[in-house]
Amino acid sequence: MTFQTFLSLLEPLRAEYPEAEFEVSEPAAPSGFWILSIDLPDGFSVEVEWKRPLGFGIAAGPNLAFGEGVHEVFANAPDAAARVAHLVATRTPTSADVPVSIAQLRKLRGRMQKEVAEALGISKSGLSQIETSAAMGTVQIDTLQKLIESLGGRLKISATFPDGMERRVSVGH
Repeated sequence: MTFQTFLSLLEPLRAEYPEAEFEVSEPAAPSGFWILSIDLPDGFSVEVEWKRPLGFGIAAGPNLAFGEGVHEVFANAPDAAARVAHLVATRTPTSADVPVSIAQLRKLRGRMQKEVAEALGISKSGLSQIETSAAMGTVQIDTLQKLIESLGGRLKISATFPDGMERRVSVGH
């Protein structure tokens, strides 16, 4: 599925919100991201990034910061178009604070299973098993830490209590 297919699914949105500015940016290189920006007069914006095979990354809100990155990832054009239409209609912001799966995090970072697996020195199916284990809540902390580091990040674990106290928990380092 192409980005053009996705754009065609948004035609009703363009007709429903003629006051909105729709801007499409093609990638500078074939391996880059296509970007759609939708800016509404009230200051609400939606940004969609697409790259095969990673899917459609979406961020929305009244004050999107340049370079903030996407908050949600959708594998197919119809689901992404439906989400964009909902965000525009309801003016609902997306949030980077919503928990994501390890697989979604990998996609948000623009990485494919093959390259992350190679960085970890494991097979693609091994990474798939780790992502499945993480989704079920049975991944080991050291494995999760290595995976996050392979994405260029650092794992932080915190404990939150009913009285409002929140503390980072030391694991490893």
